[in-house]
Amino acid sequence: MKSRSNLGARVDVGLRRFAKQMSCESSMQDGALTARVVGEFSAGKTRLLRELLGDDVPEPLAPISSKEVQTRLPLELTYGPAPSLTVVEREFDWQQANEVARLDRFPTRAELEAHQPDRHRLRLCLPLKQFVLHGSDGFREDDGLPQKLFLIDMPGWNSGEDAIAEEEAQVTLNSEVCLTLVYVSASTRLDSDGNRRRLREFLGALAEAGFIDFPRLIFVVTYCTAAEEKALAERARTLVERLWAECSDCDLALEVLCADFGEMQAPALQQFRERFWTFLLAPISSREPQDPWVARIRRWQKDWDIRPRLRMTHALLGELRALVDRIRPGGEFLPRMNMHRMLALTDDEIRAKLHKEWQRQTGRSALDTLAGQLDAVRLPPDHPLALWWREVWFDQARLLLSAARTFFAQADRAIDSVHSGTSDLEACLQRQLDKPYARLQRAVDTSFARLVDRVDELASFEPERAVATLLALSTVQARYEQHYTAQLQRLRYGEAA
Repeated sequence: MKSRSNLGARVDVGLRRFAKQMSCESSMQDGALTARVVGEFSAGKTRLLRELLGDDVPEPLAPISSKEVQTRLPLELTYGPAPSLTVVEREFDWQQANEVARLDRFPTRAELEAHQPDRHRLRLCLPLKQFVLHGSDGFREDDGLPQKLFLIDMPGWNSGEDAIAEEEAQVTLNSEVCLTLVYVSASTRLDSDGNRRRLREFLGALAEAGFIDFPRLIFVVTYCTAAEEKALAERARTLVERLWAECSDCDLALEVLCADFGEMQAPALQQFRERFWTFLLAPISSREPQDPWVARIRRWQKDWDIRPRLRMTHALLGELRALVDRIRPGGEFLPRMNMHRMLALTDDEIRAKLHKEWQRQTGRSALDTLAGQLDAVRLPPDHPLALWWREVWFDQARLLLSAARTFFAQADRAIDSVHSGTSDLEACLQRQLDKPYARLQRAVDTSFARLVDRVDELASFEPERAVATLLALSTVQARYEQHYTAQLQRLRYGEAA
């Protein structure tokens, strides 16, 4: 039999298993909401990403900042519980990705030749809250689970090697729901004909794209010294606004950021990061964050709901207590029987009569019915709470019935000890059953039983609140049991000494 002293350990193990299953990466799906980073080859897109991520990305997994053409695959930055770099298959933003390969370092171009740019992407996952969407992504309105937001670095054009980088802006944008477009230009190329032409193409595509509210653009001017920042920012803003007026008559939310990451000091870099993320996430920052466990619990299948089982346990305890009350009405085990009434009976007849009266009085056969009710309290083995429920809740409920079975087995033996020579029936029974009955009374009045007393009210809560409250109360109960056991052991040790 499991002791009260190890209840805390069982609670902790069950809670850790529950947390692991509830927090697994698969619980967060890919969202359709994206922000693409586009720009000319060597404009500084990769350096921008590295500076935005800082120390949050392990160096072997970090995008390589180089003048060389590194990879022709789009690079997705998104959420993951731990840093990881993979190759995934995902043609469209609204699709869930299939992992193709897991990488331990950022790959060279040659290592990715077998993968197709129109079907495959690199994916860098990081445990950053910026990449978590709370609620809908604007594409799947009925999806209540948190989802992953994607910042996607596209191959740069004018490299002379990538057809995908030279595709039309509408194809490159490739987004069902766009959060923001990030356009990167080197300061030395800001006024070039090629840059203006490409920028106009992307602004035209931006005007046609789907947004949460209205089109949004972050224009990043790189290789811009502090002395040039004000003038270049104004030139970039004027250029964008003039070209946008040619493409659309609707509003454009625009943020212009200038930086020379080679000379930027820590305070300026931190300010740059804050401005970037604040503008990027503005359309979704007002959403009320929802705990991912809440969303998952609300989507549990019907037979995973613990509330009916809480009510079953409450009803079971009530019936068990009613049975216990019938054991010794008025302070006597068999108040309607005495040896005088059985003077003419044989020993076997005496025992048969006592067993019959005992059954009539107590209704002990109800134990079999209660055992069936207890079995219905079990959770399916694939339930996230299955281990905790089995080791903590179900096990303690089982101990309640076990205590009753133990007592009635002792009562049977006490009745079987009665014979024609027994002078006082009640004294005979009390001598053998006083202590077992006291133990049974304590069993239906333990800290667990007191917890069960409150679960009928708990079962009226929303599913996630019922789960959270139950786990919290059971943790308190386990700590109480540990303290009680420790104090009892100290007392016994002191008495023995």
